[in-house]
Amino acid sequence: MMALLSVCLSMSGLLQIAGSEKPSPSAPILSPELVTLAVIGGAGDQWIQEVGFLPDGKIYGKGGGGHFTVLYAANGAKCLGISGDLNTASTGPQGETWANGGSTTKSPTDGSSLTIGYKQVAKNLQQPYLSSKGGWKWWDWTEKEADSLRADSRGVRVQFLPGGRFLAKCWTDGGNSTLTRDPRDISKPNPATKDAAVMKGAGGSATLYIIGDDKSGSPLCGTFMKHRPQAETFDASGRIFVAQHVGDQTKDGPKGFGLGGEAGFCVLDAGLSRVLFTTSLGPGRANSIAIHNGLCVVGGGVPADGAGSLQQRNPAQPKPGGGQDAFIAIIRLW
Repeated sequence: MMALLSVCLSMSGLLQIAGSEKPSPSAPILSPELVTLAVIGGAGDQWIQEVGFLPDGKIYGKGGGGHFTVLYAANGAKCLGISGDLNTASTGPQGETWANGGSTTKSPTDGSSLTIGYKQVAKNLQQPYLSSKGGWKWWDWTEKEADSLRADSRGVRVQFLPGGRFLAKCWTDGGNSTLTRDPRDISKPNPATKDAAVMKGAGGSATLYIIGDDKSGSPLCGTFMKHRPQAETFDASGRIFVAQHVGDQTKDGPKGFGLGGEAGFCVLDAGLSRVLFTTSLGPGRANSIAIHNGLCVVGGGVPADGAGSLQQRNPAQPKPGGGQDAFIAIIRLW
């Protein structure tokens, strides 16, 4: 089984199924149920950096640096084994790469592409940019244009959504940010966040999720969230799944499983105007998220003093490994 797992995981083009479905005219009603919550680890610190689905539907979580992989059945309810070395500490980033000097994403349906990143426009000022192969651009302000808006701000990631839309992810270290302005006209407020699901502005370190029209470059909707959510994906209807729960940032939406702690995830509607679901998953931090066939998988890390208190279901190993352990959560969405 482990040899087969190694072969399957080498087929990298087949792993990231989440968010690849064609647009659907109607969205299944969310009724999340926690199927599995498990820790994985040995001596040293481990975390899960990547989650996804194999072509046959089996669920995997891969540790930072690729030193181990945990595999679950396609229904999420049974651990099929752990391959690799659990006594080697995980390496590499934990979650998102926030220092993006420029990356290009190509549309899966046509020849368009978007490039996002940030520039150091002055000694003490970073500014985001987003440009389209179609000729329009967002942000890319000079220091003079930014004027008194002195919070460092960065473009982090962009991905195409169903229906000719895209989702851009940005970060700022303060409320006095150009991200609070129209990405095409810095003299105007950002029109996208007027009906924000979580926060209309950045009161400190915050991430902006903003959706735009791929052809025209018009900003459509958006929301700020506290600090740095590490990963996000979407379903066929365009609902956004974020690897961070919103806690006291909103009074909307059912509050989920009530497990406490900082790790968790939330679901936002396709217009980023409502929180449809939010839940904690325990101590630690979520680094990755993927969805497929009505299942959501979240992976991350849980500190040594929290691993023993995690309310495990369908565990992958008999007891925590010591140090920081990885965790994987599998949720049936509908």
